[in-house]
Amino acid sequence: NAKVSYMGDFHETDLNSPGKRKRYWQISQNSYSSLRKRNRLLLSQNLAMKREIKNFRQLTNHLKNKNKIAENCFSVLKVRKVLDVINHRFPNPKLYLNRLIDWMKLVGLENEDPNTVYNRKRICSAHFSINCTSSGTKRLNVNSYPTINIPVGISYSDSTNHSTPTVNKYLNVSKSINEELNLSCIEKLESNTIITDNDVTETICIQDIFDITDLDLSGIQVLNSDSTVHTTKHDVPITVYGFLRDDVLNRSCTRSKDTKKTSIKNAGLLKQFGLNRCKQLTPKCKKFYDITNNLVRHLRRQKSKKQLFKQRLRAAESISEMYSEKMTAAASIFTKLQLRETMKKKKGRRFTIDEKILSLSLFKRSPKCYRMLSVMFTLPSPKTLHNVLSSVSIKTGICPVIMNVLKEKVFNLKPLERYCTLLFDEVSLSSGLHYNSSNDQIDGFVDSGTYKNQDYADHALVFMVRGIKKKFKQPMCYTFCQGATKQDKLACLLKEVVREVHKTGLKIIASIFDQGRSNEGAIKLLKAETRKYFIKRNKEYKDDIMYEIGLDQNNERVQIIHIFDVHHLIKCTRNNLLTKDLIFSMDRNVGRARWLHIQELYNVDSALPDCKMLPRLTDRHVVPERILKMKVKCATQVFSQRVSSTMQFLACKY
Repeated sequence: NAKVSYMGDFHETDLNSPGKRKRYWQISQNSYSSLRKRNRLLLSQNLAMKREIKNFRQLTNHLKNKNKIAENCFSVLKVRKVLDVINHRFPNPKLYLNRLIDWMKLVGLENEDPNTVYNRKRICSAHFSINCTSSGTKRLNVNSYPTINIPVGISYSDSTNHSTPTVNKYLNVSKSINEELNLSCIEKLESNTIITDNDVTETICIQDIFDITDLDLSGIQVLNSDSTVHTTKHDVPITVYGFLRDDVLNRSCTRSKDTKKTSIKNAGLLKQFGLNRCKQLTPKCKKFYDITNNLVRHLRRQKSKKQLFKQRLRAAESISEMYSEKMTAAASIFTKLQLRETMKKKKGRRFTIDEKILSLSLFKRSPKCYRMLSVMFTLPSPKTLHNVLSSVSIKTGICPVIMNVLKEKVFNLKPLERYCTLLFDEVSLSSGLHYNSSNDQIDGFVDSGTYKNQDYADHALVFMVRGIKKKFKQPMCYTFCQGATKQDKLACLLKEVVREVHKTGLKIIASIFDQGRSNEGAIKLLKAETRKYFIKRNKEYKDDIMYEIGLDQNNERVQIIHIFDVHHLIKCTRNNLLTKDLIFSMDRNVGRARWLHIQELYNVDSALPDCKMLPRLTDRHVVPERILKMKVKCATQVFSQRVSSTMQFLACKY
C-alpha cells in the first residue's frame, strides 16, 4: 500500500490503530496550518491588487480630466519613452554644427538659436527611415537625417542652396514620400493652439513652423481653440513635428474580428473613457491598459484560489468531525485542540475544561514527559494546570466531591471492571506551616477530617483504590498526623473508607499495605471483630487471611483479604538475610543460603578487568555497611534473574 501523506488519502480503515490515528492528526495539523497561511497571503495579495487597480484608474481619470487624453485618445501625450516612438536629440553644436544646421533647415527651425534647439528641442523617430538605425539598437547613425513626415509647406529653397549633396538627396526623397503619406488620422491642431513649457518661456505658433492648409484632416477631432498642453520640467518638450508614424495610425484605424472580441471582453474599462477598442489608445495609455488587465486577471485568479481554499478548509473540518466520532474521547479532544490552537500565539490560546483535565492527567502521570510534549504539541502550561487544581477544594478526610465524581464514572463500568483493591500507606513529612489562599486556612497541623488540633503534623496517611481488570487509580482519602497513626484510629478510618467506596459502586476484594506495626495491629483488630461477629451467630471462623466489614444497618458485609506489599516483602527478605541464614530443601537435599555467597559472587565478578557479568551491582547492593536499606530497587536487583543464573553457572563450573 502507498504511504498515506495527505488528508484526502485517508480512509476509515486507516484509523484502526493508534499509530495511524497519530499520523492522521499530524498530517491534518500540517494541512490546516499551511492552508491558514495561504489564506492570509491570498487576502493580503488581494488587497494589494485592489489598491494598484484603484491607483491606475485614478491616473487615467486624471489624465482625461486634464485634457491629456482626447475623447478618441488620438491626442499626443508628453512621454519620454513609448513603445513605437523614440525622441532623439539634435546634434551637438560644439561637435557637429554643420549637421545641426542641416537638421534645423529640414524641420523649419533655421531661424532658431542652435544652442536653444539642442537643449530644448527633440525630434521623434517617426521622421527617420529604417536605414538610419543599426539593427538591434535604437540609436541613430552618424550621417542620419530626418527625411520622413517632413511638412509639405516648408520652403526648401534656402536649405537646398546651403546643403550638401547628401542633404539634397534626402530632401528629394522626402518630397516623394510626403506626397504619398496618408495623414487622415492625424489630429488637427488649430493655428492658435500653443505648446508651453515651464522651462521655456517662448510660444511657438504652428503656422510659423509649417503650413498645414494643404493637408487632408477630415474626420479628426479638433481641440478647443483656447486649450494648451503644459509640460512639466521632468518631461521632454513636444515638437509639432513629433507625429505618430503612418503605419501605426493605419493599424489603429483598422478593425478586425479579433479586436471586436477583445473590445467586448474588456469593454468595461474602455467605456470609462468613451472608447471601444484598445487600438485607439496612445502607447503610454496602452501600456497602462495592459498592466491594468494583468492585475485584473491576477485578482480573478486570487479570488478563485481563495474560494478553493475555503472549500478545502471546509472539507478538512468535515473530515475531522467525521473521524472524531470513531476516535476515543481523549483522542478526539486532543486532535481538536491541536487543530484549533496551534496557529495562535501563546497568550491568545484558550482551553476548555475538558482539555485542561486531559492535560492534567498527562501532567500527573509524568511531569517530565509533559514538558517534552509541550514542546512538540500545543498544551496548557503547568501554571494553568496548578490554577485548575487550586480551584478544586479538596479537604482532609473523605472528600464528597471525589465520591460524587467517582460514582458517575463507575456507573458506565461493566460489573467485572468494578472490582478493585484498597491500598494505604504512610509517608514522612517535614513539619511546617503553609497558608492556603484558596481556603483561607493554615495547613500543617494534625487533621483527620473530623478531628483537628494544634500539634505539628509530620506524617500523612493516604488511601487509594486501584482496578484489577480495568487499569485505574484514584486517591480516596488523606490525613495529617503526628507520628504513626494509632492502630485503633487506622481501623476506624479503614472501615469508613470501605463503606464510602462501596457506595460509589466499586467492590473492594483486597487491601494491600506494608508490614508496619500499626498496619498489622489494625488488621488484627478487624480480624478480632470478625471472629466476634461469627461467634455471636454460632458460625465458625477458619480463614485467618480474611476479615469482614459491615456496610450498613441491613447486616450487609463485605469480605476483604489482606495482602502485604510485594516490594516490601523483598526488602524485608534481604534485610533478614543479612543477619540470618536461609535453610531450604531442593530435590530432597537440604541447603543453606547465606549473604556471604552473594558477596563472593560480587567479588569474583568485580575481579574481571574488561567484562562484568553483573554490571548493575555495586557496593550499595552487596556490602552490608553501605547497603541502602530503604531502597527497594537495591533489593530487587540483588534477587534478579541475572544474578541467580550467573550464580548457578559459577556453582556448576567450580
